[in-house]
Amino acid sequence: MNNFSTKKKYILFIDESGKSKLSDQGDRFLLSGVIIENDLHQALSNLMLSLKNKNNIPANTNIHAYDLFEKEEVFGVKLKNKEIIYFFEHLIHLIRGAEIKCVLYEADKKPFSDRIKRKSQKTQTSEKAIHKYLKSQGDHDILYEVLTAKMILEFGKFLEKEQAQGEIIVESRRQDDQAVLGGFFLATERSKYYENKNYKSYSESSFNRITTLS
Repeated sequence: MNNFSTKKKYILFIDESGKSKLSDQGDRFLLSGVIIENDLHQALSNLMLSLKNKNNIPANTNIHAYDLFEKEEVFGVKLKNKEIIYFFEHLIHLIRGAEIKCVLYEADKKPFSDRIKRKSQKTQTSEKAIHKYLKSQGDHDILYEVLTAKMILEFGKFLEKEQAQGEIIVESRRQDDQAVLGGFFLATERSKYYENKNYKSYSESSFNRITTLS
């Protein structure tokens, strides 16, 4: 049995952009991931808490890039320009030279939409009815699930190379939580389909080395 108590720990942050469901408008869905070492995560967390404290923002309130770059306001609190500059100066100092791995996956929904449209025309069934059927089968969010699984497998590969353990933090919309879990199980459970050597290795690494999903 592997002992990870003295090993390095990395965190994978996952966030999405666009609409993932096949019934949603838009042809593109992006899933991005950032892998950082736990010590850097702790330093960044302390920096964020400092920014919140200086502006009387509750510690459990999330601050997004939009809040800093465009809105310049969080939780009804108008951020001072000097505080935003302070934050980014310290952020740059923290991450300069740090080991950070970025992963980005893009899914083109148009081929799926076109196929649903053809199926609708061929069977004289409304597209809405087809989407409803896909939802009943749990397939309406398959893009989110598959891209999440792919990212988790990449993380497992990374952890194996570094001989480290890992944690995953997902900034997903509440309605996408099930897709995230589905992606995790898809990546770590034994597949009923043929598994090549690399896939099996990455899947086992993901299962053995990822300790937390939140």
